Amino acid sequence: MSRQNSTYAEERALIEDLQARYMFALDFGDIDKYIATFTEDGVLDIGEGEWRGRETIRACLLAIPKQEEPAPSPDAPKLRPASGRHNITNIVLRTEKDRAWGRAYWFHLGNKNPERRAEVDSYGHYEDELVKVNGEWLFSRRKWSCPEKMDSKIRVRYTRPESKEQAMTSERRQYTAEFKREAVELSETSDKSVRQIAEDLGIRPRLLYRWRATRCKHGSDAFPGHGNVSAGEREVVELRRELERTRQERDILKKALAIFSRPS
Repeated sequence: MSRQNSTYAEERALIEDLQARYMFALDFGDIDKYIATFTEDGVLDIGEGEWRGRETIRACLLAIPKQEEPAPSPDAPKLRPASGRHNITNIVLRTEKDRAWGRAYWFHLGNKNPERRAEVDSYGHYEDELVKVNGEWLFSRRKWSCPEKMDSKIRVRYTRPESKEQAMTSERRQYTAEFKREAVELSETSDKSVRQIAEDLGIRPRLLYRWRATRCKHGSDAFPGHGNVSAGEREVVELRRELERTRQERDILKKALAIFSRPS
């Protein structure tokens, strides 16, 4: 049977193969194979705005910091590295010639716990638009949704208890473009976590992640608006930046001293 006369079952099998390759690339950190599941101008939306085009998707994903587990105490039992696997299920697909639309559930099985016990640690759904390019199905748009919304991404929760009033105040406050740029720069140059930087600046981590994604997507054209931030808040950013620079210089000197103090 020619491809022109292919059945729904055959096209569905090809699309399910694409979805599986997407999951494998995600789990094994193969960013080239991951972005290859999208069209050249494909869109990925993980709740931080649309990332359009393969290179934009690549840059924005690389900007998400890798989250390391806290160092165990010296007397703690040695554990194998934590890992996880994404799964997709309940796939609904509609095809129409060289276009298709889909919706599916996803869940993540991980063992990032002291017992290294497998557990479902997150779940959600995909909404997909697909096109066939040179006989191959690719995502033209993939929207990722998670009921228990994660700030960066995709794998790690960044939840923090706070009152409803605190959350509303944080969302309503406006910040200048300068404040946003300096906060993003600080988060990219410091060896502290994004969460810690956000706490130091008195903002919510998800807000800082949103600014990072915006800067990644728009570059120098990011943050064109005009927010209101007091001189004191600007001073906080400057002081934090200077403190971080001083701390890093101190750490470098400590390491150098330790190296040159070793007996030959």
